[in-house]
Amino acid sequence: MSLKSWIYSNFLESKSNNVEAVVSSNKLEGGTLTYKLLAVQTAASLIANAISKAEVKCYVNGKSVKDDDYFALNYRPNPNQNSSQFWNEVINRMIWNECEKGALVLPWNDRLYCAESYSYTENGLAANLYNNISINGKNIPGTFTADEVYLFKLENEAVIKYIDALFNDYGLILQYAINAYKKANGTKMKLKIDSVRAGSKDFNEKYKNEITKELKKFISAENGVYPQFDGYDLSVLDMGDAGSSSDIQSIRKDIFEMVGNAFHIPSSLMLGNVNSMKDVINLFITEAVDPIASMISEELTAKEGLNEFNSGTRFEVDTTLINHVDLFDIAGEADKLISAGICSINEVREKIKLSEINEEWADIHYITKNYSDMNGMNEFEESEEINNEKILSASE
Repeated sequence: MSLKSWIYSNFLESKSNNVEAVVSSNKLEGGTLTYKLLAVQTAASLIANAISKAEVKCYVNGKSVKDDDYFALNYRPNPNQNSSQFWNEVINRMIWNECEKGALVLPWNDRLYCAESYSYTENGLAANLYNNISINGKNIPGTFTADEVYLFKLENEAVIKYIDALFNDYGLILQYAINAYKKANGTKMKLKIDSVRAGSKDFNEKYKNEITKELKKFISAENGVYPQFDGYDLSVLDMGDAGSSSDIQSIRKDIFEMVGNAFHIPSSLMLGNVNSMKDVINLFITEAVDPIASMISEELTAKEGLNEFNSGTRFEVDTTLINHVDLFDIAGEADKLISAGICSINEVREKIKLSEINEEWADIHYITKNYSDMNGMNEFEESEEINNEKILSASE
């Protein structure tokens, strides 16, 4: 039914002395809320920031070294990025950019670059082929085998597809909640029109102009003036208490929790409502970060080949440095690590992000007499070499 027909059937045929029209205007405007995108981006940022804080350790002949690979992976992978920017891009592309394919990192001219896009061909039992690689808008010529590139993929490659499928239902529920909130908090007014006015020849044109244009514009404006003519009575309808946004907030909470579960991130961390910070962060690192760190370690090590691996060459993403360390909180534990011979002073200083001491004694492993065998007390009175490491006795 057209507006004109509706007005005619309800107003012009009315036998009452007056006719009334109800006009509503919502003051809440804007596009559809993108809670799903915000939730996934929150999860991606949490994981990416954690990985970027980790140290990628390089081992050659079984010993930790700080060579060119170490510098590239921890400081400057390429001329345009530092390591934090690089790993953030890798993790975000791994999650967002067609995650079934994974994030492709190309070693190029002794540098590491994360590809913006690429094509690949599955090659059966042989190595897959990668081409049409684009980096910073530049196409890299040639075709590369799987052994020549690094490919980082999620444990569950289809996690984004699952989230999309789930949000098809939740998106509709969210839209209903938003519409209900707008309806409850909108301004609704009643325009009372004299029956003589309603029966005039030019009423339809005036009604269309005043209701659909002037009046709605007046209601939605922050400040405005509405001319009220004879025979028109405009009043605000009392719709009761304003609507609450609790339904929208509840749905947002559900979406963030479900996305967090998909990436094994504690709900309190996704929602930014963390009470027991230490326990939550430890759970986050264990469940969400460590698996990805292990995957990166394995991919970097595997590309070195079996011979290099057997000779002691490997990479390890050390996530122990991610958590914030308070010197006073860990003083007792640090003392135990040193006094039990587990770590040297420099190894402990490295874990608490202090610079190394360039002295021989700082690399020595100490052990207190409390940990010696009763029959071997005399053996620890003097320094001795055990497994090529100097063990010194120390009394507490």
